[in-house]
Amino acid sequence: MKRLALLILLAIPVLYITPVQADELELFNYWNQGNDTDYQVYGDNWGAQTFTVTETYTIQEVRLKLRQVGGSVAYGGVGIWATSATGTPTGGDLVSVDFVASTITTGDEAAWIEIPFKKGYELQEGEAYAVVTRAEGGNSSNYLIWEYDNGGGMDEGAKFNSTNGGVSWGAATGSDFLFETWGDSNIAINSVQVCADFVEIGDWLVTAYYNCQVPPYISEYEAPEKHFNLQLIDGSCSNITAVVAQSPIRYWGYRPGSIYISAKEAAGLEWGGNYSVRLNSAISNTCSAIGTDDWRGQNMKELDLWCLQTAEDMENQDGLVYLAEDIKYGTVIREGEDSAGNPMAGAYFKRGIYGLEAQRGNNLFASALDKHERETSFTDAMTADTDLEDRTGSYVKGVIDDAADVVNLSPYMIGFVIFVYAYFSVSRRVPVGHIATGLLLSLPLIFIAMYIGSFQWLWFMLVGIVAVWLFGWYVVLGRT
Repeated sequence: MKRLALLILLAIPVLYITPVQADELELFNYWNQGNDTDYQVYGDNWGAQTFTVTETYTIQEVRLKLRQVGGSVAYGGVGIWATSATGTPTGGDLVSVDFVASTITTGDEAAWIEIPFKKGYELQEGEAYAVVTRAEGGNSSNYLIWEYDNGGGMDEGAKFNSTNGGVSWGAATGSDFLFETWGDSNIAINSVQVCADFVEIGDWLVTAYYNCQVPPYISEYEAPEKHFNLQLIDGSCSNITAVVAQSPIRYWGYRPGSIYISAKEAAGLEWGGNYSVRLNSAISNTCSAIGTDDWRGQNMKELDLWCLQTAEDMENQDGLVYLAEDIKYGTVIREGEDSAGNPMAGAYFKRGIYGLEAQRGNNLFASALDKHERETSFTDAMTADTDLEDRTGSYVKGVIDDAADVVNLSPYMIGFVIFVYAYFSVSRRVPVGHIATGLLLSLPLIFIAMYIGSFQWLWFMLVGIVAVWLFGWYVVLGRT
């Protein structure tokens, strides 16, 4: 009994590193017809089939049509390689796995062999790759046969062979090896951005919008941080030098994550250098290079915009409303729950992105309850039902928007300040003792401001109280 319990305990971790089962995968790239010719794979005789990815996915398995001759080939191997500008396999294995060759049929007819990778690898849309097959322990009498179609016809792909163990390759134009690539598109990095001076001068904040829908491969009740880390990689996805920093992801699904690097840690890094972001786990590696446009620097409005764009995409993915219009700050991310009890996106961003709530606060977030109350009782009752651009023209609206960006205020607040200043400036132009006349003469400014939407009723009441106070003050002053 003790031995049985020990075996069960030892088997549990394997559940999380077992390759994804074939019936849970999707067929992506393939050529699986016309097997009329054989190619012998052994020793330094390697075969390769190139293909071009039309949709980003994580490859988990390849299937090859194989048979063996002689029976003494010990192991076969399959790897995914990059290709050169001329379409030739190059650079070595991006991901690979060895398989037991003795399990392959020795009959006259080849059979499809499923060869799962121990860890998946993300293949990028528009990029060309190669399936490279080799065999150890074979010779001209003992070898694997990889079937191919001599007529071929695969778009943006070709058959290659090497006689020196992959050092150089020769193309067989018009022929294609029989192969299939299987994987899933449930793990991906959709966008990346890097900001600087976020918490302290010289630090970096790397944000990533990822898709991680691993269930049923891992139970949805498992915390994702137990299995997946976002990593900042020194180098390209195909040529990783080192892991610079990493941080666990917090949520399944289409969600934001981040890697924070302090000023001390960032001092040895090169801003704008050759870095990538990887979503790493025991079952998959998903990687995305940081492009030139992804380095955003010190402007935190760039970070705000990235968060809002990400929340908008999450809306589309989840079918919920994650954004709201705030009177002061404009578009913000909703928090709490909606009327149906669905969680809003605020928690995803606050927990997923280090320091976001403390550093950006009300610039990005507004609770769902607050938003509902403003829509029903504040927005309609206390602010003008109008559009600032319609009432002032696009040029004036543009000038006000530019001023609002400089001082970090809403356009309506800018208009309010301008009209209050103009109102009291006009009222003070009349002689002492005639302040009532000045206040009455400047009233049209109030009505103009209300018309274009710059005065809310609450502010109008405040200005009215001040005006009454000034009226009394000047009247009393004028009588003394």
